[in-house]
Parts: sequence; C-alpha cells; structure tokens
Amino acid sequence: MGCGGRGFYRFFDLIDDFGCCGNKGFYHERHYEYDKYDEMITVIDRLYAEGKIDTEYYQRLRKEAAIGNLTMDDLMRIEINSQKKLNREYKDMDPELKKYYDKLNQIDKAKEESEKIKNDLLSEIENLKRKSESLEKAAETMISVDEASTKDYIKEKIEIESKISTLEKRKQDLDKDISDMDELKNELNLKILELKSLKQRERLNDLKFDIKDMNK
Repeated sequence: MGCGGRGFYRFFDLIDDFGCCGNKGFYHERHYEYDKYDEMITVIDRLYAEGKIDTEYYQRLRKEAAIGNLTMDDLMRIEINSQKKLNREYKDMDPELKKYYDKLNQIDKAKEESEKIKNDLLSEIENLKRKSESLEKAAETMISVDEASTKDYIKEKIEIESKISTLEKRKQDLDKDISDMDELKNELNLKILELKSLKQRERLNDLKFDIKDMNK
C-alpha cells in the first residue's frame, strides 16, 4: 500500500517511530476522526485490559491513533473479530480449564459491580460531607442570633455524620471484598497455569507414545 493510501488495513502495516512511508518527524496529515483520539485510546486500552489484543498489537494501535490513521469503525471491527476469536478458543477449550475461566469471568463481573457501587458510595459521601460543612457554617452564623435554628442545624449535621459513618463502613466492606476477589483471581490463575502445564505434559507423553508406535 502506498504512502497516500489508507483504509481499514492500513494500521496493520509496520510503521516507524516518527511517522510513515519514510517521513521523519511527526505525521502532519490528520484523519477526519482525529478529534476522537482520547475516545479511541480509551477503547484501545479497554481491549488490551480485556485480553482481546496482545501487547504488540496494542502498541501498534496506539501509534496509529496518534498519527490520525485510525477510526472508531476500525476499532469496532477489531473488537468484533477479536471477540469471535475468543469465542472460538473458548468453545474448543478443555472442559476443566473452561470451568476455571468461567469462575474468573464471574469474579470479574462481581468486581466490576463492586467497583461501581464503591464509586457511587464515594460520591455520596463527598456530597454529605459538603452538606455537613455547610450546616456547620450555618450553625456558627446563627448561634448568636437564633438558638433554636442553631440547634436544628447541629441536629441535622449529627444525622448526616451518622450517615457518612455508615457509608464509610460499607465502603470499607467493599474494599475488603474487592481485595478478596483479587486474591481469588490470583489463586485461579495459578490453578489455570498448573492445569495447562499438566495438559501440556499429557500431550507430550501422548506424542511420545505415538512416535514409539510408529517406530515399531
């Protein structure tokens, strides 16, 4: 493909560190979707984190996005194709391994949900803290003017601080749950590695027996 051409397969070509087609320095032509660079980088990072692309491909896609040579449609096709590949691999997977990977997926989903709840809790805690500070300032302002209003402000502030304490406890519980899930993932990954090693030895032994039978 020439220097001026592009298209979906353009980013599969090898490019140098500073541009393409032998140019030295930053690539000056920008694709019409270059303004979506941050969005594309987020998608590329997610594909890599989900194991849908390897490290080499990840680095290449980031480079192509940086020179304006990648579109969101390109990334959509990549994700669809990578998911099809993962589905085929999963279908052909050893049943024992599949059980472990199923558990890993369940943990990932549970962790993702826990992280979401944790973020919601943190947001609510911050909102309540701001409200508590506002009530404290209001009480300080009214203390020499209206004692009854001051007591109401203080009472409401105490109630809010109680809610904050409860939510912070829930947040701590979630932190522990998330930590436990990470430990479980590590254990499962070790089991998977061990099982893969055993399966590989079984295949090697079977191959040895096959070769011996051939030599008889």
